[in-house]
Amino acid sequence: MCKPKHPKITNGSSSSQSLNKTLVSTKKCPRIEPTTNFILGYGSLINGDSKEVTHPGCGPAFPVLVKGYERIFNCGGIHMGKNTTFLGVEENNSSHFIGVAFPVKNYATLLEFDEREKYYKRRVVSVDNVQFLDEEDLISQEKRLIRFWIYVPKPKFITKPCKTHPIYQCYYDIFVDGCIKIAKQFHIRNFAQECLQSTQGWLDPFFGGKNSWEFDRDEGIDKLKIVHDTKEIDEEIMFFVETYILFIGHRKEDEIEYILEK
Repeated sequence: MCKPKHPKITNGSSSSQSLNKTLVSTKKCPRIEPTTNFILGYGSLINGDSKEVTHPGCGPAFPVLVKGYERIFNCGGIHMGKNTTFLGVEENNSSHFIGVAFPVKNYATLLEFDEREKYYKRRVVSVDNVQFLDEEDLISQEKRLIRFWIYVPKPKFITKPCKTHPIYQCYYDIFVDGCIKIAKQFHIRNFAQECLQSTQGWLDPFFGGKNSWEFDRDEGIDKLKIVHDTKEIDEEIMFFVETYILFIGHRKEDEIEYILEK
């Protein structure tokens, strides 16, 4: 895996125009067959192994840039019997995020993912707001045939990470692990770092330790065994955090040492 360049840290969400050539796949994506429905994955659904738990053999995922939405930890729910805050999205015309799109075979499969994403409502996203990270437009000829769906938190579940609904490290591991796998599969050098950069609402809980972030790896909350090796995950997270500290963060020394020890 190529060593990522220092990400361009911005104050809040960045414009899609800030993307550079390190986010263009050097490996051409497989040709997309005309289909009706694509799901846009931005959290655990980026991870192919996590996606397969819901529907084995549901097909490949393609790296995409999605405009008009901000990825943020804002959805309260229950994971493995514990209250938590999941990743969600909210509409923001000036924002974008990096994620994946994967085809769904039929309506029954869509309903399977609806059941999985029970804290969210499935919403249509304009084809014009989705850009595949390849050198050519893979959907230009099939735009009328394609429908993109995204899961947006239901209003009653919207929350912020807090002591009663913390972010669990193992859930975050699944997200970052998926980003790393996509980066390797499609030879996109900065994919994982851009995923971290285009995600809001996690740095303050991360620096806050036990108040709104649970370092639960030892407890094994990821009982599905989706993540097998956390070394690369830690490298990506700490590379981003150290860059954040260097260019933006002005944290107390003991806070920095606490995080690095983890």
